[in-house]
Amino acid sequence: MKINRKKKFGFVCLTLILIMTLSLTVFADMLFIEAESGKIDGLSVVNNTGAFSGKAIQSTEAEQTVEYTFNIDKAGKYLIWARVYCTFAEDNSYFYSLDGDTYNGSDLWIFDYYEDSDYEIKPDQKYIRPEYNDPALYSTWYWIPMSYRDTGGDPVTRHNVRIFDMTAGSHKLLLQTREIGAMIDKFIITDDLDYDPSKITGDPEAVYLAAIAAEAAAKAAAEAAAAAPVVVEAVPAPAPAPVAAVSTPATPPATSDTAFTYILIFMLSSVVFSATITILRRGKNRM
Repeated sequence: MKINRKKKFGFVCLTLILIMTLSLTVFADMLFIEAESGKIDGLSVVNNTGAFSGKAIQSTEAEQTVEYTFNIDKAGKYLIWARVYCTFAEDNSYFYSLDGDTYNGSDLWIFDYYEDSDYEIKPDQKYIRPEYNDPALYSTWYWIPMSYRDTGGDPVTRHNVRIFDMTAGSHKLLLQTREIGAMIDKFIITDDLDYDPSKITGDPEAVYLAAIAAEAAAKAAAEAAAAAPVVVEAVPAPAPAPVAAVSTPATPPATSDTAFTYILIFMLSSVVFSATITILRRGKNRM
């Protein structure tokens, strides 16, 4: 009997390689929030073919708000990315706060979209890219991390990327109109400070979910393969070489060696007897 283990071993190895490869592409834990899914007070939900869901929110009057409630599984530092749209420098900002926090005595922070501007920007900003100050971004959808205007600085700077220090549990993000016409499509909340959705083709949420589903399928396949019984294949024994048929000769009549000896002795005795008689007769005739 020969156990066929090679196929099973190869399948498990291939699956493990697939899992490790996928693990390198699956992002850190993150949340995806459609902008139109929040608790809206006054802001408009508009149809837009460029938005991933086909819808976005847009400010149309002062002091309109939208509130998002979300849960964080583990405490840590987080980025909040927003997919935004503006047409010029007068419709490219919102006020916001996280869990009711304030900045420099103001009830709300200022989140400016990047634009062609003379405002100074702090150097060495990890997420600042030259194209964000290019007017070519007007009338396009693009991703930027939520930032703040440093009103207490000298000079005043903006586009300061904000790293949110969040505790585990429930949080509330509030947005309020600052400039009429500014639009937002989607938010991504992530603890991966190297993550940049602008480098992903298409909807990052769809890419993320596809990677998660593929990883789960590969893991399930590996577990199923590991739990499956070993298939034992019987290897047939080689067929014996054909044996030439042997003819059995006809059995001769049974002959007893003892009987043959007796016959031979009888014949010799007869010869000796006959010879003795002949000799005796010749001797008698001579007398």
